[in-house]
Amino acid sequence: LPPTPILDASPGAVRLGRTALSQFHGPLGLLVDDEQRHVPLGPVLHTGTEDVTRQTHGEISAPSLGRVVADPFGAPSRAGLDAETVRLHDGATKSDAWVLKGPDSSATSWAVLVHGAMSGKDSMLRFARSMAAEGFTSIAVSYRGDQDTTPPVKASMLGQTEWQDVEVAVRYARRHGAARIVLVGVSLGATISLSFMKNSARSRLINGLVLVAPILDWRQSIRANVRAARLPAAIAGSAMWLMSHRPWSDWLRLTEPVRFDELDFSKDGGVTVPALVIHTQGDPVAPYESSRTLRAAMPQLVTLIPVEGADHALEWNRDTAAFDRALQGWLLALK
Repeated sequence: LPPTPILDASPGAVRLGRTALSQFHGPLGLLVDDEQRHVPLGPVLHTGTEDVTRQTHGEISAPSLGRVVADPFGAPSRAGLDAETVRLHDGATKSDAWVLKGPDSSATSWAVLVHGAMSGKDSMLRFARSMAAEGFTSIAVSYRGDQDTTPPVKASMLGQTEWQDVEVAVRYARRHGAARIVLVGVSLGATISLSFMKNSARSRLINGLVLVAPILDWRQSIRANVRAARLPAAIAGSAMWLMSHRPWSDWLRLTEPVRFDELDFSKDGGVTVPALVIHTQGDPVAPYESSRTLRAAMPQLVTLIPVEGADHALEWNRDTAAFDRALQGWLLALK
């Protein structure tokens, strides 16, 4: 996404160029100073034809450029969490993870947090805070393709290989006292979590899944994104064919051809434990219909909470209290 113009700033308020994200009603963050500093964004104060004014907390230079992000905190301490950076490795990759603890620093319930594409561990502070309120320690992972992972990977494998980095985090949690583990995956992170459940022998250690705005079928998601961009439908089919066949997948810098059949979790694949799915009904990136299909296929395991008025992966931001209530009720039932 392009940067957002910062048109004007005053103590307690900032005027931004109007975009779908900058005018979103819910807590957000703004990256400023070449995206090196985070400023929390509060409620919308005024919406104009081409601009939006929001409450803010921090100094902002204007005019300039910034980037609006889903993370309203910017640092674990602002979310009321103690953080420790740990180095994970599986022989092929090395990655940084955050171990995030709330008031109960000796918790034996752990959440493994898996972020989506074009975001990082900081985007999972929202969910770490919610899980800490329920007595969980969290580990927010990085995975191959992230800036926090080496060696660098040129392109996303859409969850086909990234699940191996989640496996390392699950092993870490278990070795550090986790008696109960819940996977929390957002967008692509949900695909990665389900790939882990399908492919890893350690999936037996998982007690539950929380899937937020999940991409359950990459074919449907790619087609939806092509439609949203008002591009010819044939582009979706051509892109998927190139991604799934050599030598074209090599040309796209994929580590191997994408096996789209293995990345379709909309029927039942990967869900072997209770799953809470929280998904906005108008999601333009991850079609809500896939979540409805999954719920219909596995009603005994899948709880689906529909959300209205949120963009992709902003369900927590849209109504944090409602999100936390749904999470709390589901976790109580999980016990």
